Amino acid sequence: MAEASPTHPVEVSTGRFRFPWANVIIAMVAVATMVTVVLMARDDLPTINWVFVAGLVSISGLVLTVMGIYNGSLSKRLDTLETALLKQGDRLQAEIRRQGDTLQAAMLRQGDGLNSLREDLQKQGDRQQAEIQRQVDRLESLREDMQNLSHEVHGLGERVAGLEGRYGWPPPAGKIPTQSLVDATNIGPRQRDYTRYHLQVGDESYTALSKRRLIFHIVKAVLENGGSPARVASAITQPSLFIIVDGRVRAEQVISENQRSRYFCKRGELFYVDGKTCILSNQWGTTTLDTARKLSAILPELNCRWTPA
Repeated sequence: MAEASPTHPVEVSTGRFRFPWANVIIAMVAVATMVTVVLMARDDLPTINWVFVAGLVSISGLVLTVMGIYNGSLSKRLDTLETALLKQGDRLQAEIRRQGDTLQAAMLRQGDGLNSLREDLQKQGDRQQAEIQRQVDRLESLREDMQNLSHEVHGLGERVAGLEGRYGWPPPAGKIPTQSLVDATNIGPRQRDYTRYHLQVGDESYTALSKRRLIFHIVKAVLENGGSPARVASAITQPSLFIIVDGRVRAEQVISENQRSRYFCKRGELFYVDGKTCILSNQWGTTTLDTARKLSAILPELNCRWTPA
């Protein structure tokens, strides 16, 4: 029972609800007493009315008692219903949480699958790009071979023209010395070396490279992995084979038009390192492999290896 206060009446707790039964009963008894006293004072209260008043008070008390019992029973049922609803709410909340966790786990697995697919596509793209680069290198090597062959044919034509001017055409039988024929056709010890090489630089591999491409890829790997242009120049030794200029410039700003075919001047072939522009020559001969060994020694951790194709 709650404490009484000047502003709040005493209330009787009946489970869920609080109803002022005590105040109602006290008020009814007080009213009945006042009525009885007034009637007795006027001598207007017959004996039968005493019985009526007593019955009225008893019936009122019984009604109030029944109402209190009913209210208590209703309160208990409401409490039971509330408890059941709370339990059902807890179960529903737990189920929602479980479904959310399951959905989140499924989304995470799907995300992992997408990440794995993206990584696989990236690896496949890298492999295809590497294969395309190898094909480009092969085509470039073939172009270089054709260019070299063209130079050889041109040189041969010039030498044959020299023999024609010297001995006439058709040349007299037995009049041209054998050594002159050997020199004119460029056979024997002076024949050019067209050996191709397979190159492994770190995780990168290249196949069927000409000597000029062998040097190019080694220089590129050294510069891209921290080697300085000065150290590359010291390994190449000939300044005309590795040109270094300050700033970022284009090839045509440094090399004359009639000399550009002798250097790697195409897009992606110039090296920009430490605020300098480096241009590599494509004219390599008998010193190629010795230069390749010197370049490889700049960064031994690259583990540069090459073998004849």
